[in-house]
Amino acid sequence: MALDLIPGIAKMALFEGLDPDQLLAAIQGINPVHYKAGDYICRQGEYEETCSIILEGSAAVLVPGMGAETPKRISISAGEIFGEIAAMSGTPRTADVLAGTDVKLLRISRDDIFSIIDKFPVVKERLDAIYLRRALGAQLSKVPIFASLTEEMIEKIRGAATLQTFRGNEVVFNEGDEVDAFYLIRYGFAKVSRRDARMGERVLAYLNEGSYFGEMALMEKGRRTATISALNRLEVIKIAMADFSHILEMNEPLRAAFEMVIRKRRERNEQIGNSGFMARKLSALTEGGLIQSKALLLMDITKCVQCDSCVKACAALHGGDSRLIRKGMKLNDYILLPTSCRNCADPVCMSSCPTGAIKRNLQGEIYHEDYCIGCGGCARLCPHGNIAVVVRRDGDAGLSPWHHLLGPLGRFKGGGARAAPSGETASPAGPARVKKQAVKCDLCKDHEFMGCVYNCPTGAARHVNPTEYFLDFKAIT
Repeated sequence: MALDLIPGIAKMALFEGLDPDQLLAAIQGINPVHYKAGDYICRQGEYEETCSIILEGSAAVLVPGMGAETPKRISISAGEIFGEIAAMSGTPRTADVLAGTDVKLLRISRDDIFSIIDKFPVVKERLDAIYLRRALGAQLSKVPIFASLTEEMIEKIRGAATLQTFRGNEVVFNEGDEVDAFYLIRYGFAKVSRRDARMGERVLAYLNEGSYFGEMALMEKGRRTATISALNRLEVIKIAMADFSHILEMNEPLRAAFEMVIRKRRERNEQIGNSGFMARKLSALTEGGLIQSKALLLMDITKCVQCDSCVKACAALHGGDSRLIRKGMKLNDYILLPTSCRNCADPVCMSSCPTGAIKRNLQGEIYHEDYCIGCGGCARLCPHGNIAVVVRRDGDAGLSPWHHLLGPLGRFKGGGARAAPSGETASPAGPARVKKQAVKCDLCKDHEFMGCVYNCPTGAARHVNPTEYFLDFKAIT
């Protein structure tokens, strides 16, 4: 970044008052990008884990309307930020952004956003204020129970709300705690659990963006009936008990809707409490990280005939290296989750790549660029063991994929190619050039179909969205 930009950035409302040297250390290496008037800066529905600060020029956010309505046009100018909600939550863009004039932007990655707000709490406070002012109403409108709120009621909620962030495995509140507030998830995933004499902990449900919790004990004026804990970085909208009670007093239909939800939740929790199978399955979904995934490959082993068509198809589409390994977690006696990338909502594998070769495309799929050096860092970080490192030599494409495949830490799995410890350069066995590279299931992003699913003769292989496939285990809202 050019040093002459720092004084101007330091005067922006978001960064005002910060030490310029500290600010430079936080955003060094981030270079401005330019757009011509009329260019789309980002499109609704795309995954792009960056936010943008306008340095020069102006842009327009095209907020989609209902039905055939023309999108609402909101102008933003130099010094303003946009895209931070999608970037921090790992969710698709909610609106198009169009360059109104020639624009110069500072585009900040998701990791850098978190680094900045963790280092400078005042920046987090300012971002929270922007969210409450600009986006809370839109998020509430997407939650069915709040969809009928008037603008007056939304304004009251806006005035009462605060934002609170929790890290993975951090507890929001414990079963038996006194009631303090109502919570709505802005982004992230959480689990609902209770103490169990036999299992130690019995998971009752998972929660994601737009889910709410805490209303049961609050409305019944009792203690917390379950423990809520974060599965990954979790941000919640918190409304204090007195404010929430006041809002319900002013809106009888909303109170009645919450009472209906509470009755359904009690019935469902009792059902799970009486079913050890459902409890074990739900624990696997939450503790195994399945719910946070963008996509899953499932195999029904009662239909699988061990023909290897899926493995061969995968290898044929990926230069001889199959990304499919038919082993992994089992949800029950017949559903297998093969070792394939889950395209996580919070992909830790992307956090420390030294070359920036692991990326997420606009459809949310994670992939490796050809300039991957095969250091194995992403493989070590993947909590599900779904990234491997392969060794390739010139002319090796015809070999069986199992002659190349290495485990996540660079361990050699077969004969043929020489294995090298992760991070080292392999010495060629002959004059051919040797290259190490990370590989993973990429959902056949460069092809019109998923090879394994398309070539399965029995329909055993399926590609699913976990939050839809496992909808029965989502908390009732």
